[in-house]
Amino acid sequence: MLFQTPAQDKRFCIYDLQSKQIVRAFDGEQIPFRLNDDAGPLSARVVRTPTDLEALFLLDVRNSASSGLMSAGLNNDKGEIVWSQSYYLNGFVDFFDPALFPEPDLPLLRVRSEIAGRLDLEMKLLDRLLREGPGLRCKVFSTNREPSRYAVQSGKILLLLKRYRTVTRDRVALGSFDMFLQDTARLRGHREVLARSAEGGPEAARDLPYLMWPKGTPFPYDGAGVPYNHQNCWAAGILYRTDRYPVPRETGQAARGITDFFLTLEGFRSNPPKHDRRFAASEDYFRWYYWWGKAKSGWDSRDGVSVNTPIWKGDGDNIALPRYRTFDAIAVLCAHTQYKPFIDSSLLSYFTSAVEQDGLELFLLPYLAGAEKRPLIRRAHAIRYLRVDSQPDYRNAMLAYRCLSRDLRSRG
Repeated sequence: MLFQTPAQDKRFCIYDLQSKQIVRAFDGEQIPFRLNDDAGPLSARVVRTPTDLEALFLLDVRNSASSGLMSAGLNNDKGEIVWSQSYYLNGFVDFFDPALFPEPDLPLLRVRSEIAGRLDLEMKLLDRLLREGPGLRCKVFSTNREPSRYAVQSGKILLLLKRYRTVTRDRVALGSFDMFLQDTARLRGHREVLARSAEGGPEAARDLPYLMWPKGTPFPYDGAGVPYNHQNCWAAGILYRTDRYPVPRETGQAARGITDFFLTLEGFRSNPPKHDRRFAASEDYFRWYYWWGKAKSGWDSRDGVSVNTPIWKGDGDNIALPRYRTFDAIAVLCAHTQYKPFIDSSLLSYFTSAVEQDGLELFLLPYLAGAEKRPLIRRAHAIRYLRVDSQPDYRNAMLAYRCLSRDLRSRG
C-alpha cells in the first residue's frame, strides 16, 4: 500500500500489509505513483517529467468517485454541488487562470483540452439546474428536512460562476446568471438575514453588518449569527468583480462590512494588529476562530436565543480549519480589490506568508494574484497537495500541478 504522511522528509511510504511495516520511504521531494508488484517486490513509478505528471493526474481522476464522473449532473439535495462539485470545478477554473503564471507554463498539455471540455459541460449542467431545476435548495441542514437555500452555498456558487465567466471570457453562456446574482445579492428565498451589531457587543464592531439565522427558522442554530466562513463566502461571491457584475449599492456595502466585521473581531483592526510581525513566533499567528459572539460563548434557555437549540455550550476556542480560514481571506481580498485601500500592505504580506507557511491553502493564490502578490511555493509544499483522495482536494491539487510543472521545467 502506498500512502501519504504529514512528514515532509518522508511524504510517501510503501506499507506491507502482510509484514505490517514500512518497506520503503520516499524522499520528501519524490512523487511516487502506480504501485505494482508485477516484477516481484513492490515498486512504484516516480514523477520525473511532464508526461509523468499527466499520468499521475489521469490516475487520480479515474480513481475519483464514480470512476471520475464525480458529482456531474447531481442535484444539491444533500449539498453535493456546493460541498463537492464546486471544489473541483473551482480547481479547474483556477488551473486556467492566466493571472497566476504565464500561459506557456500551463501543464498537462495532452489532457488540458479534456479538462476544459469537462469544465464547460458541468457548468452547462449547473446552469440548467439553476435556471430550470430546483437550484441550490438543500434538505440536509434544515431541522424539518424542508428544502432551503443558504447564503454560504449561494455565495460559493456565485463566486464560481463569476470566476468561470472571467477566466474563460464567457466561453459558455450562463442563462441563469443574472437572476441568480440578484437572488443571492438580495438574499431572496434564503434562510439568513442581514443584521447589525447592537449594544453589548464589541465596541469596535458596533453597527457593522453580519448574517444570522432568525429565531424560529428550521435550522439547528436559529437565532445565532452564522460562522465567519459562512458569511464571508456570501461576501466573496458578492464582492468579486463588482466592477463587471454590479450589485445594489447597499448589498456591496453590507458585504464589505461583513469582511470588516471579521477583521475587527479577530484583531486585524486592533493596535497592534493580529498580523503584526512581532507576533509571528506564536503558533496561533496564522490561526483564528471559527465562530464568534453568542455562538462562541454559548447560551442557556433563559437567554431565549434559539428555539431549536435552547441550550448551547458554545463553540469555545475552536480554531477554524485552514480551508475555512482561506475562505475568510478570499472575502477580504475580494473587498480589497474592489475598495482599495481596504487593507494595508502588511496584511497582504501576512496572507502571502500564510500560504507559503501552510497556514492558508493554495486556493488563495488567484485572489492574491489579483492583489499583485505571488507566494513562493516550494516543491515539497506543492507535493503535499498534489494527490487527490476526495473531490474537494482538486481545488488545491490543480494549483499544485501548475507549481510543479514550473519546477519540472526549471530542472530540465
